[in-house]
Amino acid sequence: MMMEDRQLHGLAERTRQSYADAVKKFSEHFRQSPDTLDEEDIRNFFI
Repeated sequence: MMMEDRQLHGLAERTRQSYADAVKKFSEHFRQSPDTLDEEDIRNFFI
């Protein structure tokens, strides 16, 4: 669904790929699915 949402918003293919890569790195950092992470995890990722 996320990819479809981004396509509807008219994002370029490279932008969609960059977003997917960022989510992958985020997920790998915590060794969890991004669906299970919350705002606190996002804060900790950037600190």
